[in-house]
Amino acid sequence: MRISGLRQVGLTVTDLDRAIDFYAQVVGIPLIARFGALAFMDLGGVRLLLEQQAVVEARAALYLSVEEIHPAHATLVARGVEFLTEPHVIFVDEAGTFGVAGHAEWMAFFTDPDGNVAALSSREPT
Repeated sequence: MRISGLRQVGLTVTDLDRAIDFYAQVVGIPLIARFGALAFMDLGGVRLLLEQQAVVEARAALYLSVEEIHPAHATLVARGVEFLTEPHVIFVDEAGTFGVAGHAEWMAFFTDPDGNVAALSSREPT
């Protein structure tokens, strides 16, 4: 057996309409479909499943890949997203362990309306 990739990531939310609005309208992730208390969004071929529940118990972190973090950060700030951190370098990949050698891994963290943590993430030359 060989795992070939990630098909879907699931988040629980308390208000599905609010979560769809946040992820589609604010963050810019396209809605694929909605079925009752479930909504499916397209994260570049990986599905983001939003499932409405009365209480959000489990937490996950989404790392959303963007080409350039500073313009993406500015776009979300303009849309009203409050960030927990400004864009900053997490790691400089000198050896090329995760991609092109010498590129830096940048991240900026924020939360959705239910407190799930998300981050913009980019790899940029140093």
